[in-house]
Amino acid sequence: MLIVKLLFLLLITISAFFYILYIGNFSLILLLIMCIFPIITFISLLITKHSLSASLTVATKSVLKNEPFDVHLTIKNKSVFPIAKAEATIEYTNCFNNSSSYLELHFPVTTRNCQSLSFSLTSQFCGTISIKAVEIKIYDPLRIFKMHIKKCSDTSIVVLPASYEIFGAVTESASCGDESSIYSQFRPGDDPSEVFNLREYIGGDKINRIHWKLSCKKDEFIVKEFSQPVDTSTAIFLSTDFSQSQAITLSIIDTAIEVFTSISQFLTENERPHTLINFNCKSDSFDEIIIDSQEAMNAAAYKTVKNYSPTHTDNNNPEHFFKSKQYLNYSSFTFITASLNQEIIDTIENNISCDIINIIFIVKDENHSESDLSTSNASLIYVPAGRISAFLNEIEL
Repeated sequence: MLIVKLLFLLLITISAFFYILYIGNFSLILLLIMCIFPIITFISLLITKHSLSASLTVATKSVLKNEPFDVHLTIKNKSVFPIAKAEATIEYTNCFNNSSSYLELHFPVTTRNCQSLSFSLTSQFCGTISIKAVEIKIYDPLRIFKMHIKKCSDTSIVVLPASYEIFGAVTESASCGDESSIYSQFRPGDDPSEVFNLREYIGGDKINRIHWKLSCKKDEFIVKEFSQPVDTSTAIFLSTDFSQSQAITLSIIDTAIEVFTSISQFLTENERPHTLINFNCKSDSFDEIIIDSQEAMNAAAYKTVKNYSPTHTDNNNPEHFFKSKQYLNYSSFTFITASLNQEIIDTIENNISCDIINIIFIVKDENHSESDLSTSNASLIYVPAGRISAFLNEIEL
């Protein structure tokens, strides 16, 4: 652009010498054109700048990680002046650690028109991706002048974590609860408060399970199968206090959340309703979400990613949750963290009455170990970033 300005300045200088050396109207007209033209282009560019507006939108509110998603940059030009060249610098940031990447777009802008440019982005890690146009520049036809468009809305999209297959074991203590109000969708039981199925009478069935009214209508014996209550006292605590350590990378945060989704997926497939305990940065308090279906698990994963903020507060500390509860009793408790110390381990073991306690520590690689960490009645499991299936093969829940 500087070269163009120097060349145009040279042309004006040559026109001035041409006017001095040659007598006639042509030299005067040429000099006037060379002097007035930059002024006209500057004014037209200024008018166009105030007539332009830009906005960013995404077609969906969420997407799985490593899946491309389309972003639309809409430019509206109300003026009669076209723009031969415009540049937009797009910044997309993962809110988990505020790491940013940039993309440059080059395009023309036609007169009195609204046009949309589409481009695809992909995120390797889960998180809320904030997308904004940090800079939009427009140029005059000769590219002598440039101006910046400041009015541009931003947008965001939630990139959801994946879930991986694990081969754990669900113990009997976490499978049955007579006081539960949630019942199995696949297995009958002995709870008379809920009917699981109706079927024809088979020799050996109990007489008190015959549905007499329906049997009279069908003219055959119809038997009621009662439902099997399932326990919700299995809990997963996902600690998202990631801001405390500089060593925690985006891959470690990503793995911590995917450990939750993988364990939750495994429990859901085995008909084990469970509770997710997770800090909600928007309400500045811990949420306790019951997950009893695939839809509930997906909603919990979305909420976990959406409501996360890298800002640390005292309320985000897991110890704050444990010490604020007078009585915590679970059949199975799994604590997932990327920042662990002996104090947290002692707090968990001292404040939770539980048959099975798992403390899953997300680390950078397989060689990482904390020799000073010890447990008395909890299982301490190290999971390197990105190695979920291999290191959770024999987990007991």
